[in-house]
Amino acid sequence: MNLAINGLQTEQISVTVTPGDDPGDVASALEDAIQALGPQDTYQTFSVSWSGAADRFTLTAAEDDSLASVEVFGGDLAELLRLTSEDTASITGAAVAPADLPFATSVTALGVTNLALSVDGHDVSLSLDTAELNLTSNNDTAGAAIALAIQNAVRAEASGRESLAGFSASYDAGATQFSFSSGSSAVRVSGIQVTDGDLANILGMNAADNPVATPGRQRELGTSRVIPVESLGLLEQGVQLIDGVANTPSAAEYNAFYANVLRKVRDVSIIVLPGNSWPQSGTNPIITETLAHCENMRNRMLILDPPPGLELDQATKVKSLGLPTSTYTVFYYPWVSVANPSYDADRNPTAPKTVAIAPSSLAAGQWARTDARRGVWKAPAGVETQLNGVAALQFAAEDLEQDQLNPLGVNVIRRLPGYSSVIWGSRTLATKASPEWRYVPVRRTAIFIEQSIYNGIQWAVFEPNDEPLWGALRGNISSFMNGLFRAGAFQGATADQAYFVRCKLGDTMTQGDIDRGQVIVQVGFAPLKPAEFVIIRIQQKVGEQS
Repeated sequence: MNLAINGLQTEQISVTVTPGDDPGDVASALEDAIQALGPQDTYQTFSVSWSGAADRFTLTAAEDDSLASVEVFGGDLAELLRLTSEDTASITGAAVAPADLPFATSVTALGVTNLALSVDGHDVSLSLDTAELNLTSNNDTAGAAIALAIQNAVRAEASGRESLAGFSASYDAGATQFSFSSGSSAVRVSGIQVTDGDLANILGMNAADNPVATPGRQRELGTSRVIPVESLGLLEQGVQLIDGVANTPSAAEYNAFYANVLRKVRDVSIIVLPGNSWPQSGTNPIITETLAHCENMRNRMLILDPPPGLELDQATKVKSLGLPTSTYTVFYYPWVSVANPSYDADRNPTAPKTVAIAPSSLAAGQWARTDARRGVWKAPAGVETQLNGVAALQFAAEDLEQDQLNPLGVNVIRRLPGYSSVIWGSRTLATKASPEWRYVPVRRTAIFIEQSIYNGIQWAVFEPNDEPLWGALRGNISSFMNGLFRAGAFQGATADQAYFVRCKLGDTMTQGDIDRGQVIVQVGFAPLKPAEFVIIRIQQKVGEQS
């Protein structure tokens, strides 16, 4: 048998099997042969088992890698264990009763008839007009025509589902038996059942007829890749995670990560916390540690998620949450539904088609998108922030809810006619506590300017702390600020109205500052604030008196 495990190279496995061998012994021999391939965990943790109740062998790769998979590429052992791609589910009915022959009489007499069946978890209900089959008195020909009609009707219901698209039906004239087969062996649920319909009686497919049902090969993928397809590299293997544990990290571990690792990375500007929504009551210690980190660093902002399932349709509900009032924290609402990546019409049909996700991920994406297109001074909100892939909002908010939530710093995701789902708010949670930092673009513009200037004037360290240095700093920083002004980052018609840069003895510094080795620059700017309300005055001329 040829197989590849967890994306590694294809290996040929040989096992000696003789008639009468216990299936459990065959499973153990195969497991030993695979583990003998090498000392890697991929092989040493691989398992093979036999289930007498299910009448099947199962090959399992450990799922502690970023790409857990088992691919079987054929071989006589694979055929023996029913692990090839040809091993699809099937069902064969009992021999057709003599009373139901000829088909031209029994089947045609049904007229418009129904047949219900389930193929690999896909329920299909067929309606056939038997009169249109034009069955002849030749049973062999008529049986083949019935099978073909069923096959075509099932395939017509495929809608991209491989089990149905490749479905086949046949009639064995010698045994007078009908058989159905699935079109796919790459499924999580394998099997065919005929569940209802008058036609099932004639086909010998009713439960009372004891049809022979044989499940096919089932395939369930393990943990998904952790790197996007575009970055997978050679053979699209991605990067495999090793030595990890499944324990949920604690607040103390978050704090240690922030203190020992993330504080050293200056270019971080946005933080989201998947799986850590703000609770309906009390606080979340992980959020508390993260917020403390943001306030300590003063160069990054935290995007918070609302409690799932809680509708915030009144200001009192928001106030009861006890949200923080930090200028470095932003709150979005509500949760949204998107397509479930685990759903597959053929391989995983029982999974829900959509899943609810927190809004922080969408907001962070729009922040980055707006930064690249317009700049950090543009509010990441409005009709430009259409959220692609959003199937539904957990709760709908209209103008009445918006008027109550927006002043409290709750940025609402809304559906607008002609624009689908958009972000309709750009405030920090410091809306009332620190009005000057009320808006997200104002806070982020200040962070951007501070970090850019800090990184851009490191050349000044160890230079003589006197007027030539101060003048050079003023010129260097003024050039940077003027570039932002020309890009439309500030309010004001002229540069003097938009920003200032000061660095001078007696103005920003004292002699004591100079003696301590400090050079102090003061930079101010007039921030752009988003237009949250567009006021339109309409006056109608009602006519003139003669």
